[in-house]
Amino acid sequence: MPSQFVDGAREFRLTASVFQHQLSTFPKKFAEVWGYNNSIPGPTAIAYEGEKLRFIVTNQLPDPTTVHFHGLHQTNDNDGVAGVSQLNPINPGETYTYEITPEHTGTFAYHSHYETAKQDLKGLNGMIVVLPRRESKEEHVDRDFVFVLQSWFWESEGSPIVVFPGTINKEFNIHTMNGKTRDAAEEIPLKVGQKVRLRVYNVGNLSHAMHEHGFDLTIESQNGHKRPVQAQFEVTTFDIGPGNFYEVTFTPDKPGKWLFHCHVPHHTSNEGMSGPGGSPAGMSRVFNVTN
Repeated sequence: MPSQFVDGAREFRLTASVFQHQLSTFPKKFAEVWGYNNSIPGPTAIAYEGEKLRFIVTNQLPDPTTVHFHGLHQTNDNDGVAGVSQLNPINPGETYTYEITPEHTGTFAYHSHYETAKQDLKGLNGMIVVLPRRESKEEHVDRDFVFVLQSWFWESEGSPIVVFPGTINKEFNIHTMNGKTRDAAEEIPLKVGQKVRLRVYNVGNLSHAMHEHGFDLTIESQNGHKRPVQAQFEVTTFDIGPGNFYEVTFTPDKPGKWLFHCHVPHHTSNEGMSGPGGSPAGMSRVFNVTN
């Protein structure tokens, strides 16, 4: 997300609106979503430790909204919870300013906290990454990726996302990473020997078992708090519940196309269908590792 320094704060601008977004490609699946800056998920806000952050939010939705900064310890008047800490939501056509100062580095998020079960599931989510001003050689990575996990109920081409599919005897049928199924996303190029960090946030109401093919994952951080080195450990799969963040790292030691995906079988499909040639679609990505 673009930012600039204004009056001592790093300033970001968010506009919440309704737009068409392509979730998958076979044959094609567009949906009417709600999001920030015409992006699903919203653009990632990147800042450095110690900086004061200012978010200027404009509401172009048909409904009121607020913004909550998930995992950051802001003052109560900037917490953005409708009817609790923010008694007057941002009405359609209005603009509201939040100011926060993160207490430490890590991976966090922003999302609506007005009619959350509706607005979050329509797509009003995004990530915040607070970086250290200095890092040790051991902490440094060569590639750093953000993945937002979302589940949708897609009903028909271009129609609004259904946010309560269970009430009509249906289940979420499209599962995405960064707003796209694997078939709609490009492969991610990596090199053998590069240290890679994945920042993963689950914004939905389902749990996911995220699995990396070919390499072990080291869990470095959970919910914005880095684990001491002696408490870090390697896994092939980690379970991430709703509202949780993980930072994991790996270093590919051999070339090939390696899948990163949710290991819940129905979450690697689109409407219960596999991709071309029987390939996994849904909540998955391919790392294309070369020498």
